[in-house]
Parts: sequence; C-alpha cells; structure tokens
Amino acid sequence: MTKKLFDQARQLYFGTKRGLDVEYANFIYHSTHPVKGNPKYNVNKVAPLLAPAIELQIAQREYQRKITEFVPSPKNFQTWINNHCWTEVCLIPVKKKVEKVESRMPRCVVDGTEARDYKLNNQNKPVFLCSKCKQAWRDNYGDENWGRIPLDELKRILTDTKLSVGEVERDLKF
Repeated sequence: MTKKLFDQARQLYFGTKRGLDVEYANFIYHSTHPVKGNPKYNVNKVAPLLAPAIELQIAQREYQRKITEFVPSPKNFQTWINNHCWTEVCLIPVKKKVEKVESRMPRCVVDGTEARDYKLNNQNKPVFLCSKCKQAWRDNYGDENWGRIPLDELKRILTDTKLSVGEVERDLKF
C-alpha cells in the first residue's frame, strides 16, 4: 500500500524521475535515516502525505506565476525526498467570502437614498437631503434652511410635492 501511494505521488511530481524501485528505496532510506538534522519518519505515515504536499506545491507555483513572481525551477524528485520537502509550508492566500458592505454615505431623511447635502437643525445635527429632495425644496422654498423644520413636517412637505419620493418612516441617528 505504501509503495502504491508513493508511486502516485512520484507520478504527480514535476519532470523526469528515476524508476519506481530506485526512488522508493531512496524514500525508505531517507525517511528512516536522519539527514541534515531531519528527524526519522514512519514510512507508512509519510506516504499518504506526499501526494497532497506535491499538489499544494503545484498550486503554489501556479499562484506565483499568476502574480508574476519569480518561480524557481522545481527540485529533482530525489532532492525533494532527501530534504523531506513534504514538510515545507506553502503560502497560498485563501479567497475570503466578500461580504456586501453597506455604504457609509449619509441617507436622505425623506426617501433613504444617499445624500450629500445637509443643513443643521436646532440641535446642530445635520439633516441630509438627496439631490431630488433638495431640488424639490429649492423649487418650492428657495434657499430657506430645511434643517430648522421638524423632520415630520419636512417629510410631509417634500412628499406632497409629487416627486417620486415615497414617505419613509425611519429615525435619523447621528
């Protein structure tokens, strides 16, 4: 079973390789003999890890190519086994689910659409109107300060002008 898993991983790896028996013997030797400070590994536990490690490294190389980073040529399979490269960590960014972020633009007190224009009310808090409501106000009242009029009255006045503005019952929180 271990040899079959090893062969699947060997076939996934980049480039040319030596024969299965030669590579497997090298794998057994370097898994059970510590080299360059690498610990001993149980061959039966390591063999299932080889194919996923190779697939992850292939994905890492593809990602580096996409972002036009330098991509070094892959190690020979023998070197990859000798250096226990199945233990290497690959850093591929995970795609996060993008959540819809609600606009932080202030909202019109009449219809709830985004608004840029405001006047201060009696408590020195802004009362925002969208461009349509502002135009309706100007058409009927000129440059008079709409901020000084109570919100309920302002909503009633602007909805009575027959603009395509629906009455929106919501509280302003500033």
